[in-house]
Amino acid sequence: MARIRTIKPEFWEDEIIGTLSREARLLFLACLNLADDEGLLRWNPEFLKAQAFIYDDDIGRDYVQRLMAELEKAELVCTYNAGKVRQHLGWIVTFRRHQVVNRPQRSKLPSPPLDQSSVRRAFMRRDKATCQVCRQLIREIPDEESVGGRDSPSTLMLDHLIAESEGGSSHPSNVRCAHQACVKRRLEPNGQFKEPNRAEHMPDAVNDSVNHSAPEGEQGSRNRDQGSGNRDQEDAAPEDLDRRTIEVASLYPKIKDAFHLPRDVAEVIAAAIARDGRDAVWTGTKSFKEVTDRWPVSERQFIPSPQKFYRESKYLTDPREWERSSDARKRSKADQLVEKQIANRNAAIAALGMDH
Repeated sequence: MARIRTIKPEFWEDEIIGTLSREARLLFLACLNLADDEGLLRWNPEFLKAQAFIYDDDIGRDYVQRLMAELEKAELVCTYNAGKVRQHLGWIVTFRRHQVVNRPQRSKLPSPPLDQSSVRRAFMRRDKATCQVCRQLIREIPDEESVGGRDSPSTLMLDHLIAESEGGSSHPSNVRCAHQACVKRRLEPNGQFKEPNRAEHMPDAVNDSVNHSAPEGEQGSRNRDQGSGNRDQEDAAPEDLDRRTIEVASLYPKIKDAFHLPRDVAEVIAAAIARDGRDAVWTGTKSFKEVTDRWPVSERQFIPSPQKFYRESKYLTDPREWERSSDARKRSKADQLVEKQIANRNAAIAALGMDH
């Protein structure tokens, strides 16, 4: 079933997207609609032809297959076989980074096999080759052919946010890249493990964008993560984010990525949930989002910061108050315009009186 998705303005300027043929770009946009909330979809030409090019008799199966190969070559889609019938599936690697999914549904498709080298490389691209625990560079990727270096502290390990033994899945939203040492240290806090080399940082070219060309704001955020000692500016470690915090954060209008929250935002949301309960916080945030989505763009500058919103328990405010607040600002602006017109008219009258 196709779903409503978001297309960012940066899509049209993306250098990787620009290397694709026009039909391949259209197919990629169709894939966003066809993918489930994990970014997974059936990856066969007959299905994609029937969905994306239903009215194009001049586009056949073989041509669609060539378009699919373009997306794979550009590393926008990672393909794999899974399930009892070894179904051929695709994973849009940066899907969750660019789509805000409210109340995500569990995928009905099999997850990518974590022991497949192409899947591991795809997770590395998604997470910018950065350990999501210590935020430092991951130097080695183990594969099936080479087992050397697997015990190195800086080697990649795909870690589950919620352990499989506790009901967690291997779908992309529950898997992150980490150093083996960081995962082992998290599981066994009393062990002795070598810290990864913190002098090594990510190259500036590796970033959140599909085309590896980071917006200026994101680049500044990364610089703060690498060089600043301000604890509030740092992202909260993913293991500190429980499912409830992520669910609430994904609704707030000013939060773009609920899976990589600034530490102070994560803490204030968690405190609100502990104070008033998940249902009250989630329902209040959802109501606030529904109201502010109806605000004109010029009014959205008045949306409070998430820190202020959750610290002051504004999610408990009657949603009608937010409607009235917006209406009051509109009336205030209208009053200012009328006052200005009256002042201009009086000035014109005074000038005429002086002429006489």
